[in-house]
Amino acid sequence: MDILLKSTFGYSDVTLYCLSYHLSDITNDGMFLQYFIGKKLNTRWDRIVYKDIDHMRLKAMLSPNIYNRIKRKQRQNKIYIDKQFKEPAILHLSDGLKV
Repeated sequence: MDILLKSTFGYSDVTLYCLSYHLSDITNDGMFLQYFIGKKLNTRWDRIVYKDIDHMRLKAMLSPNIYNRIKRKQRQNKIYIDKQFKEPAILHLSDGLKV
């Protein structure tokens, strides 16, 4: 949990997402994905987390304001997000790394 709350660890977006997803999955609580999406991340994560919340049926566990914000952001940036998903994944793996 400390890793998600403190951004000084230098983990990549992908690592933080995997931790958030796993913790949300085993606890059946969307709180961890909520912390993850609360960071200043690329908008593609809004789409990924939005789909995960629907897939894991965690919508009822999140506050309506947070869920609606995620939904609105991923809809507003749909074209940009689709473009990013068509690009090779390797271009996005170094996001968040502190060298």
